Amino acid sequence: MDFKLTCEQVELSDEPFGLTVTFRAKDNFEISMYETNSKKIMDSMGQYVMIQKTYGEEDEDDPDIDFSNPDRYIDSDFTYIESNIEELEADWESSVWQIGRHSLLFKDDYDTLEIHYNIDDAAYVNLKNIMQKIDGESGQITFV
Repeated sequence: MDFKLTCEQVELSDEPFGLTVTFRAKDNFEISMYETNSKKIMDSMGQYVMIQKTYGEEDEDDPDIDFSNPDRYIDSDFTYIESNIEELEADWESSVWQIGRHSLLFKDDYDTLEIHYNIDDAAYVNLKNIMQKIDGESGQITFV
């Protein structure tokens, strides 16, 4: 299916435990902290697409791990896509991305998603840097 998202907010995070890029249709959302209806909570957030890469962890307390082995990690890095856009079945493994200054195009085996955003130059440089780290050596992302 084909999807389009116009963003009011792009959130970028480069933390020691992983990387996150979130494209959000609403810039701010308000919901009572006492709200228990999950549909109201999700509707208040607006549509979003999040790409996240988490890093594997070492277990230094495990005596069975050979720390001279570079494959000593409990978990390997993991990248996934999350969204609340109904019927979007975004799959990182089969995806390709074309990222431009004001938009990106995502395609996988199931869907095509076009995201438009308006961010300043510094945020765009940060977006490129984080997406390059998420991509790693996979070659799934190109910048146009």
